[in-house]
Amino acid sequence: MTSFVRKRGKTWSYYFEIELNGKRRQISKGGFAKKSDAKSAMAEAIVDYEQRNFLNISKVKLDRFFEDWLENTVRPLRSRTTYLRYQSLYDIYIRPEIGGELLTAITPIKVDRTVRNVRAAGRSETTVQHVYGLLRQVLHRAAQLRLIRDNPCEYIDRPKRAKSTTEVLTEPEILAVVNTLDLHNASDYIFYVGFLFALETGCRRGEMCGLEWSDINWETRTISIERALTYVNGHVYIGEPKTEDSVRTLELSPTLITLLRSFRAWQAEERLKLGPYRKHNVFDGLEYDFVFSWPAGNYVHPLWWTKRTPVVMRRAGIDKHIRLHDLRHTSATLLIQQGIDLKTVQNRLGHTDPSMIMQRYGHVTKTMASRAVTELEDAIYGGRKIQ
Repeated sequence: MTSFVRKRGKTWSYYFEIELNGKRRQISKGGFAKKSDAKSAMAEAIVDYEQRNFLNISKVKLDRFFEDWLENTVRPLRSRTTYLRYQSLYDIYIRPEIGGELLTAITPIKVDRTVRNVRAAGRSETTVQHVYGLLRQVLHRAAQLRLIRDNPCEYIDRPKRAKSTTEVLTEPEILAVVNTLDLHNASDYIFYVGFLFALETGCRRGEMCGLEWSDINWETRTISIERALTYVNGHVYIGEPKTEDSVRTLELSPTLITLLRSFRAWQAEERLKLGPYRKHNVFDGLEYDFVFSWPAGNYVHPLWWTKRTPVVMRRAGIDKHIRLHDLRHTSATLLIQQGIDLKTVQNRLGHTDPSMIMQRYGHVTKTMASRAVTELEDAIYGGRKIQ
């Protein structure tokens, strides 16, 4: 860092250079009666700089910084779904509150007020937490770039997400769903295949909707999860799965492979009837041959699965709040109950954080641990009374 003092007229001034947003900038101040006073003040100013105190030089507003962060940090590294979700959260909840504020003017109390106003508007605790999390990420980046001294979000409590009980299907309930579906009805047949596919693979809705027939290797009985079809802000997009770990290859059972072969043959037969009137799925100039599509050829909309699942559950007499995503939880629960190790379950589900498995399915492993003690007791003592 270049720094010096010099006399200008009858007073002394200090000068030093800093780097801000990749550009060199000179900081100066004058009016000191003595050279020693200028040196002392300069030393303090440099310490302030090193401690990231830019209260007098940063004129960047949160709106502008967020837009830059979204385009240059989020867009290249995260999925389109995440990009659009961040944009929506910011526009709805953050921009009206503090978007026009200078970064250096955003205080913990302003962050706290923004978060409280989301809750006061009647939004769910999950939404409140997402708004806080987004603000925390943005301001953390601003602190990294030394535009602010520290992150004001660090001084308020993180909103706690309301605890929710994950509902899963039991084996008798799975059979009840299968038995209630009419396989001669196109909607029921598509749901039947998707239901069993989701249960066995544990795929997310978007991953399932984005699967193409070419992703299936019939010889090795595997599928490659490489993309997701998602519905965000009123539009359907094709893109990458949720995280890097979501890109994975899964082995399928012979039964599911047989089911998919039959499903493909049914689709081909139905589309043959349409001839040139068959519909095509084109996204970003590319055509996709989706596994889950209607007889006419058009893809099954992600929202269809969301709306159809509770309808089928009611028909099957299942008094639970089951979403399509809960089939993913059911798949994981069944794997753990069968004694499959948690690392394998994590890889199969495409989870990035292994702790997520323990947090969500810890109750299952505890039940298994209790059962293991009972079985061990029978093996060791054989029902004999021990004095």
